[in-house]
Amino acid sequence: MAGNERTIRAENMINETKILNIVRLAKMLVDLFGQDEPFKKVGKLEGKEVELYLEDLEGYITFILTYDKEKFDCHMGRAKNPYQLL
Repeated sequence: MAGNERTIRAENMINETKILNIVRLAKMLVDLFGQDEPFKKVGKLEGKEVELYLEDLEGYITFILTYDKEKFDCHMGRAKNPYQLL
């Protein structure tokens, strides 16, 4: 039984590591290739969050909307202030 728990914890840690790597990659890509114009269109949505669920990794990435590319941030986890499209 303990071996099974250890396997589950190891799989969860691997998934978490993959999600964190995706978060870091997103930050790098925005820093390197992000253009300022789309950020200026955020307007009144400033501070809202877009939540992305990665089904295969069973985890969430949250992107915080901002008008300034330099302030772009995303993190692993559920959104606290989500923007709903519907």
